[in-house]
Amino acid sequence: KSHQHQQTQLEETLSLLRQQESSLRSGLVERDEMLKQKKEEVQSLQEQIRVEKKLKSDLKCEAEALQEELSELRRELKEMSQTSKVQL
Repeated sequence: KSHQHQQTQLEETLSLLRQQESSLRSGLVERDEMLKQKKEEVQSLQEQIRVEKKLKSDLKCEAEALQEELSELRRELKEMSQTSKVQL
């Protein structure tokens, strides 16, 4: 009878362990899915940052070119105003 009782206890323990295993596996699958989602979000944000850095760089170059052009126009204007004063 003791042997039978031990057998029953072992079977119950095994059953509980199998339930725990199943529960842990589904938890891991859920966690893996969440991590995969987070990884995709991070990659998307990194791409967004890359695009914005490129845009910033392009705008900076454009601003520098416009600044240069403005300086050139100011020089020309100054020369023109000095030339017209000389003519007067």
